[in-house]
Amino acid sequence: MRRLRFTGARSISRPPWAFACSEDAAELLKFADNTLYQAKQRERGRHCYFNALLRDGMERRGSIADTLREALEIGEIGITL
Repeated sequence: MRRLRFTGARSISRPPWAFACSEDAAELLKFADNTLYQAKQRERGRHCYFNALLRDGMERRGSIADTLREALEIGEIGITL
């Protein structure tokens, strides 16, 4: 008989208004998704709480992505394959 072992990660996220953000359900799902990703990165079978540090990291990565997208649009940078 073959045995299978399942593991998982949990993310725990509070509503966005707990962090003085908008009261948007989509934003809560985004927070939960990011928190689950962090829990998976740490180790299997772990959990992770969404906190202001994770929110700040999300905002920083979003800002960098926006800046790169804008630079690409106005020709400041290019992609070479």
